[in-house]
Amino acid sequence: MNLYLCSNFQDEVDNVTSIWEIFKDVAEKWVVVDSGSTDGTQQKLKDLVGERLILIESDAIKTNGYGYSRTKLVEYSIGADFCLIIDGDERMLQEDVIKLKILIDSNPDYDLIWLPRCHYQKWDMSVVEYGSMDNIGSDWHEAVRINPDWQPRLIRRTIIDGKSKVQFYRRVHEWVKAEKQHRDIENPVIRHFGWMKSPERLKMVSDLCNTLYNMDKDNKEIIESYIPEEQKQRVARCGNCGSDLDFNTAVMDNAARTITYLCKCRYNAVVKW
Repeated sequence: MNLYLCSNFQDEVDNVTSIWEIFKDVAEKWVVVDSGSTDGTQQKLKDLVGERLILIESDAIKTNGYGYSRTKLVEYSIGADFCLIIDGDERMLQEDVIKLKILIDSNPDYDLIWLPRCHYQKWDMSVVEYGSMDNIGSDWHEAVRINPDWQPRLIRRTIIDGKSKVQFYRRVHEWVKAEKQHRDIENPVIRHFGWMKSPERLKMVSDLCNTLYNMDKDNKEIIESYIPEEQKQRVARCGNCGSDLDFNTAVMDNAARTITYLCKCRYNAVVKW
């Protein structure tokens, strides 16, 4: 089973080398969709990765969002058995990289393998979040136990009628449709360093996510098609204030099989399916 590394990038020149050094021994190719980098990211990729690079220029994230873009990464990965999606602010330890190859070789029939993710506040990994940015410690094992933050990032590439069998939905905080899934707390851990971005970059990402979120709110058809019909009927009013719940603000956790409906009174109604 071969593995392709897949990323959506914009101005990630400072992260290219460290990511490739981590995965170059297990990834046959690196598929990168670049959204118009101006800092030398594309040239750095070409110089470093060479013939193992598949580089596509596209504004897909800005126009269609993260869900669509993640699906396209899988579809662009021609020749891959499995695709591992890693963002510019994410890393893995070598012990987890070794687990990757074992995982895909021993689970070839899974369409989607969920990976836990922990969030760090320092590059040296001395400060890790225990479920929230205000609750911190130094033990990443405990952080993953408290909040695995399951990520749908290891995908078996199966193409049916020109489309990936595994499909991501929503422009931000994407959902995923997949048949045979695997989730284990011992799976390789993604190390996330999102807070290490510059204030300017954090604002850029925040502004983009807000724009995409508002676009999703206007696309009720996609959201309603993914929420099971019985859940729409079961939870129709807020248990606190009695207001009708807005399905456009529903947050789905595929791994936990829960949907959280958010009310304007800040009451959260959580249901399982």
